[in-house]
Amino acid sequence: MAVVRQQPERDEGAQNRLYLFLVFPFVEGFITMEDYLLKVAASLGADDFHSAAEDLFPGLAYLHPQELMNRDLKDENLLLVRSRPIRLLIIDFGLAVATAGGGAFIQPGSGNDLFGSPNRMAAAWKDQKAAARREEIQAREEAGESSDDLVPLPEVRRVFSGPGYDLFAAGQACYELLGSKPLERE
Repeated sequence: MAVVRQQPERDEGAQNRLYLFLVFPFVEGFITMEDYLLKVAASLGADDFHSAAEDLFPGLAYLHPQELMNRDLKDENLLLVRSRPIRLLIIDFGLAVATAGGGAFIQPGSGNDLFGSPNRMAAAWKDQKAAARREEIQAREEAGESSDDLVPLPEVRRVFSGPGYDLFAAGQACYELLGSKPLERE
């Protein structure tokens, strides 16, 4: 993959815009990591795992200095190319952002929670608990019952930033490639 930046000629409509183009190689014989683990094998062998990891982490090491964050690394957004050695490609940059040096901000609950970093997942979980508590208080009050024993929980309204979120998700993907599943929330 290559990142091409283009600054348009200065005109009234351009307003200092920067256009980013992501250039991907043409590949044949690919399968998503998700489909591979569900339909082909529960895990990669040691050689294939090393080859996939050697593609994934340098891919992120290329993106992050280019001031790009994927923000949606997960098994369905990673392609395994059936070759020898096996290759891994990062796809789906729909949630990607150009960080412009300041980090990419991620709202709690955005992206895939199974591959999210722990503090982002914890914030989303706390928000769900707060909403459930509000609903319980409202239901009691509508039924004419006391809700004095229930203390409202504050919502967590934090934003998170930085390439660590891509790296954590990449680690989760590697964990899954070895045959384990990320921890699911109840």
